[in-house]
Amino acid sequence: MHFNTVAIWGMGLLGGSLGLALRERALAGRIIGVGRNPERLERARRARACDEATCDPAAGFANADLVVLCTPVAALAESLPRFGPLFKDGAIITDVGSTKRRIVEAADRSMPPGRRFVGSHPMSGSEMSGIQHARADLYVGNPCFLTPTPKTDADALAALGRMWAAVGSRVIVTDPARHDAVAAAISHVPHLASSALVRLAMSIGEEENYLAAIAGPGFWDMTRLAKGDLAMWKEICAENRDAIADRLNGLIRLLSEARRIILDGGDIEEWLARARDERLELDELRKPLAPPEDAAS
Repeated sequence: MHFNTVAIWGMGLLGGSLGLALRERALAGRIIGVGRNPERLERARRARACDEATCDPAAGFANADLVVLCTPVAALAESLPRFGPLFKDGAIITDVGSTKRRIVEAADRSMPPGRRFVGSHPMSGSEMSGIQHARADLYVGNPCFLTPTPKTDADALAALGRMWAAVGSRVIVTDPARHDAVAAAISHVPHLASSALVRLAMSIGEEENYLAAIAGPGFWDMTRLAKGDLAMWKEICAENRDAIADRLNGLIRLLSEARRIILDGGDIEEWLARARDERLELDELRKPLAPPEDAAS
């Protein structure tokens, strides 16, 4: 798997890490960083996440065989109609947005003939953001969703599957609506729950330094996600509001059930055991990395 030229729009954590991964694995002959902020682009170039950088999308995309759009979700959907004519004929275009339905619908409407878009969502983020936190192994061992539609080019889908597998991702192919429902359950609601646990701890009236001193690793593990990028999570909640609300209702029902059992003096062990057994089952079902040739099968 090798691309002569790769353009990455948005050289933050995800875009910068992809650039580093492509370079480390010799998957691209030339990497072009594209964005709005020249200082950030220069930091990405100095970090060797790209070979050159430009604030001109037309220049950055003109010769790219692969274009990866790493900007916020709402900006992605709005940019696609403007960017479409800038991509060269035959180019593969993808994104890293954590919601998919609106993005792929915008791409299906706006991509000119010969420009091949496939939605991607590498679940490899961090509570940290920015090129300064980029690393070449960010994608290793983590899932990456590909979300084709009936209009998706099969060769482009296969090529992207091989690319994401080559940088270490476990590739999963599903439709955009199913992706958004699953992402709400395994990513978006856990982030909100993490934030709620921080607020719960702070609401009991103890001094912050006392809480920080007594909190064990379980608290720190459960609340790590609450440190995430606020603007990004605001957009995610807006873009995937229906699926998130549905999964939040499910979480509220489960917590209400636990509260009722505890207040009634019931046996909470059965409630806990079911969750423990389901988690152990998930541990057993986790698959090793798919080899690149099987990535999109």
